[in-house]
Amino acid sequence: MWLEGFEAYLPAEISGGMRQRCALVRTLMFEHELVLLDEPLSALDAITRKSLQSLLLLLQSEFDRSILMITHDIEEALVLADEVLVLSRMPMKILQRFTLDDPKPRRLTDSRLIDIKEDVLWRLQQELKT
Repeated sequence: MWLEGFEAYLPAEISGGMRQRCALVRTLMFEHELVLLDEPLSALDAITRKSLQSLLLLLQSEFDRSILMITHDIEEALVLADEVLVLSRMPMKILQRFTLDDPKPRRLTDSRLIDIKEDVLWRLQQELKT
């Protein structure tokens, strides 16, 4: 479904979003309980990003994988994460921790998520001032 019709293509012949989907599918092939992702959805168009967010939620729910993901996108973290850590600049330390136990999929219009997003933005702005 995610890669149908592109089986014979070389990596240089497919889009960045398709390469990202391939990378995520490769993680499914291995039975590791923990998946480490560093900005996996950065530089993708909105539609591809939303599609891959759904795939990450599937990894968590259907394949019982834990995902440690680094992102600069606060909304993405609020939609996908069970726990959000706000990190300082170097030397890195945890500035704030949020536990998100609301059921997924989440809506960014939820008042609690809006409040958390505002807290994260405020904390990051304070960090930039130091």
